[in-house]
Amino acid sequence: MTTPPQDPGSAEPQEPWPAPKPLEFPPAPAPEPELATVVPPAPQPPAAPVSPAPAAPPLSHIGQSLGYGPGSVPGHHPAEVTAPPPPPGPGVQPPFVAPPSQRDKRRTWFAVVGGVLAVFLCVGGAIGTCAGLAIWMSVEQNTEARAATDRYMGPLQRGEYSKAYLEMCSDLRELQTAEEFAAEHDRRPRIQGYEITRTEPSNREQATVWVTVRVQQNSSSATKRLRVVLDPVDKRYQVCSNDN
Repeated sequence: MTTPPQDPGSAEPQEPWPAPKPLEFPPAPAPEPELATVVPPAPQPPAAPVSPAPAAPPLSHIGQSLGYGPGSVPGHHPAEVTAPPPPPGPGVQPPFVAPPSQRDKRRTWFAVVGGVLAVFLCVGGAIGTCAGLAIWMSVEQNTEARAATDRYMGPLQRGEYSKAYLEMCSDLRELQTAEEFAAEHDRRPRIQGYEITRTEPSNREQATVWVTVRVQQNSSSATKRLRVVLDPVDKRYQVCSNDN
């Protein structure tokens, strides 16, 4: 701090002068960054093709150059020099399919013959089953028709007309009553005996059998052909013929 000079005639003390302020300069601007210059790479000449290295001579040539016989190397065998073939990779298919052997042909023939035999057996079995079923149905119809004829002719022979009336089919029972049926047979000659001579299933009607009966009346005999059907009401075979 600088003290100003005092006047000797002045009794009052003088105030000191203020210290001068230092000079302030604005900060210098920051230098601008220099842009880097990108230099493109020089074109490279194309690479020269690399020739494969020559294969090493086999050991047999080395042995011949050393004075040994062709194919003979001390301590080595030609079979040991040969490198094993590389294993086939996954999915590698052979260039051709091997032809089937004789065993494969025999298996094919056996399979064909077995299939044909199986078809014949199935067809023959089906035909045999159908034929057997038809024969069984025919025998069953004949048996039921004979039983129905006996249930009808037996009461007629004994004079039990009410029982014989019940052995007729429902269609005939609707045409006449039991009293009318009994009165009609009272006027006829008495049946002395009968014999069933033949049963023949009908070719035109289902569940129908024609029964031939030889009837003995007094001193004469007659042959009657009765129609026996499976009655839909009574669910059994019954005589359904007016020639009775």
